Amino acid sequence: MTGIDELVEEIIKQRPEVSKDDIMARISAKKEAIGVNYLTDRGAVFLIASELGVTVGKPIKSDVTIKELYAGASEVTLEARVLCVSPVRQYTRKDGGQGSLRIIAVYDSPDHTASVKLWNDKANLPGVNELEPGDFVKITKAYVREDRDGTLGIHVGSNSAVEPVDVPQREIPTIKSITKDVSTLSESQAASNLAVSGKLEGGVSLLEYTRQQTGEPATALKFRLRGDDDVIRGVVLWGKDMSSVPKRITAASPRVRLLGVSTKITEQQGMEVYGNESSHLRIETPADNSAMESITIRILAKAQTAKDNRRQAILGVDSAKRLYAIIDSDQISAAYNEGEIVECMPARIQGRNITLDSSSFIRNAGESGGGEEETAITMPELKDVLTPILNITPDGSMYCIECIMLNKPDKREITTKKGEDIYMTEVGIGDGSGESVIKAWRNQSDMFDKCQMGSKYIITGVRAQQGMGEGVVDCTLTEYSTIKPSVLDEKQSP
Repeated sequence: MTGIDELVEEIIKQRPEVSKDDIMARISAKKEAIGVNYLTDRGAVFLIASELGVTVGKPIKSDVTIKELYAGASEVTLEARVLCVSPVRQYTRKDGGQGSLRIIAVYDSPDHTASVKLWNDKANLPGVNELEPGDFVKITKAYVREDRDGTLGIHVGSNSAVEPVDVPQREIPTIKSITKDVSTLSESQAASNLAVSGKLEGGVSLLEYTRQQTGEPATALKFRLRGDDDVIRGVVLWGKDMSSVPKRITAASPRVRLLGVSTKITEQQGMEVYGNESSHLRIETPADNSAMESITIRILAKAQTAKDNRRQAILGVDSAKRLYAIIDSDQISAAYNEGEIVECMPARIQGRNITLDSSSFIRNAGESGGGEEETAITMPELKDVLTPILNITPDGSMYCIECIMLNKPDKREITTKKGEDIYMTEVGIGDGSGESVIKAWRNQSDMFDKCQMGSKYIITGVRAQQGMGEGVVDCTLTEYSTIKPSVLDEKQSP
């Protein structure tokens, strides 16, 4: 293999106006820009040569690693492990014809990944449809190009091949061993083709949007992951729908593994985790694949929704005093009121998060026999699930509290990191156990407008998280929140 000095000399022969010191400086700059762990000195020389319009060295032919690849390499053969596989995508060629493209993200070490692009007929090579994350593949006679984002792409053309292999010639780590906890992701440098894990914080919601390029409707999955040190990151998987998520997840906070996701760093939002239709979502905590069962709850609160929004947020409680966050996307619960006991057959259950839609079933639990009278004996009421402020823990759970407003609500307009002007209300609250501060953002901010200092209220759907500073708990209103005068104040009112 040609040494660095020989490659530099080849460049100078073809471009005598470039000095050796200049090339060495460019090598350092290139490695710093791309990352020392992602580029060798030799790889940097080939990139520089390509930028200068010269050809150096001999083409890579076999037995290489992803780290050794460089733009312009051809006849490349390497073995790697599959991280994720995209569906076949159709595109329009320059001549107006239709082409096919499939992308496979692969890796051969914890720090070295690459995107393998299979063009046209190669997108449906035998065995490619059956590839799963963790499988071994051998790529032969491929060529390497620098993609638009500056990363190197391995291209599989008419003379190339991708085939599964049982055992690679070199040891390649497992997906589990290269997975990073979401808390450890760098907040200063973006990365791609990552394997990331964390605990699901709340449920998974479906986001509907319109693609800017085509104007076609599309969907995305939106959720949050909590890391081992309690850092919470937002995740959006563009192009995904709810078919990627098990309908029944009984664990309250299942561990989720994401394959083939990326991060980006913005001044407004900081670090964001995102993926696309190629990304793979795994529920590490075993999902319950048994038949969906009905659940009986008492409706504690039905939060107000916009007039043009069919989405109804409901807070419920079961016989074991467990709170459930329920989203009714088709208003099938419209006939049922706060305090009533209902039996429902959900469309989805994700821990304590329930989804109802037009395919769901709901009925009054007292419709058969003496149902409601018998059920009400063991079914808690709102007063039974009130939590003293001192007992609220910053675990991301929701609580219902009875408290006194200790000061006049402070409502003010603030500018978010995205440059959006929104309202935020902050007010001190207290009960017999202690004091705290509760915040409300955006639409929830208006809920404090009619609250009076010194009056007692019952607040449902309060989310508790770790605040700034040791022992500080942040209480925040959610879409499941309601604020109503307590029964005690109602009795004392003239």
